[in-house]
Amino acid sequence: MALHQLHMLEKMSRWGGWFFYQRGLIPVPFFAALIIANSEYENDFVNWIIGPFFLILGETLRCWGIKHIGKYSRTRKRQCKSVVISGPYALSRNPLYVGNLFIMTGFVVMSELLWILPVMVPLFLFYYTCIIYWEEDILRETFAEEATSYFEKVSRWYSLRRFKERLREAFSTRGSTSLTEVIYRENRTLQFLAVMTVLLILKELFCIHRYPVWIPFIFN
Repeated sequence: MALHQLHMLEKMSRWGGWFFYQRGLIPVPFFAALIIANSEYENDFVNWIIGPFFLILGETLRCWGIKHIGKYSRTRKRQCKSVVISGPYALSRNPLYVGNLFIMTGFVVMSELLWILPVMVPLFLFYYTCIIYWEEDILRETFAEEATSYFEKVSRWYSLRRFKERLREAFSTRGSTSLTEVIYRENRTLQFLAVMTVLLILKELFCIHRYPVWIPFIFN
């Protein structure tokens, strides 16, 4: 790998550390835009069937991942006891982030702002790729050979290579975290999903074309 590429990876890893600790705030403007922006694509099947499907798919993947990774899904500390390779981690090194992509896609579709997708996806990939580089550096420092071996077997996102074999591996173990603990760990995310869904439904009910239906009453 060329020297300038190594420097760029080091920069992205440093940015990833900052992104990781600010990950609760950075997406706020994006989700606010989904509530406020207009120029909508009206198709009830796409918006309210496909959108929630992506939402449920993403949250299901997150819960599956948390069932295997446990309490470390929410930590902001550089601590972990082992490299998790079971469950969805046999398919992807970052199933929680893949789940987040599905959730964000679902909200974009439900907001009827499909034109945001070509902007959102590259930004999403850059944002999480930086975080992934930072996390991988920590795993290499902590687990060395075990982490390197895992990185060689499983892709950062998803790959069709040996997919059937890895799919069998993914479902061969159930995970050590109870369903109650998973819900507890996902409590904040579930609350956020509920609030965003309600806000998008209210947007759909009370906005006609470009302006909310209640605006004329302000000036009466």
